[in-house]
Amino acid sequence: IVATGSAALQPSVGGEAAFPVHSVDQALRAVPPKGSRVAVLGGGPTGAEAAHALAAQGSQVILLEKRPRVGVGLIPHVRFHLLRLLEDEGVEVVTRVRRLEADGTSLRVVTRKDELRFDGIDLLVLATGRESKGIDPAIKSGLRVEVITVGDALQPGSILEALQGARRAVED
Repeated sequence: IVATGSAALQPSVGGEAAFPVHSVDQALRAVPPKGSRVAVLGGGPTGAEAAHALAAQGSQVILLEKRPRVGVGLIPHVRFHLLRLLEDEGVEVVTRVRRLEADGTSLRVVTRKDELRFDGIDLLVLATGRESKGIDPAIKSGLRVEVITVGDALQPGSILEALQGARRAVED
């Protein structure tokens, strides 16, 4: 059973950044100091939840999303409550982001309608999706046993989906 997980996608950010750029995994393991100004790129379930966690721990958070809405893909009542938490925590939400460019400690964000500048950024968190790690096909072809891939190694998803896939693999 292959359960190697997934890795965060690392999209390129134009310009020269004087601040660190972390994956969502890195940012949640090493929480920035209170009062840090953090931009989270990606407003899907992972990015929206990361924005909430970082804001709840004292960061000033800007959540940037390319789609018209954040939290798309969450269960509707979970999304409703998460959006209220983001609002209560003062998270600034910017949707319809087309381009992002770093300039020292500033971020220039181009949306469908506006061009915005956010100064004093301490950290950029990339929550733009994940890709399966899987198993090297050369290794897989050399094995003389059945290989079953589960969880994020098969396709990035939720913990519930990973557990269901593992259960099916063991029961079959």
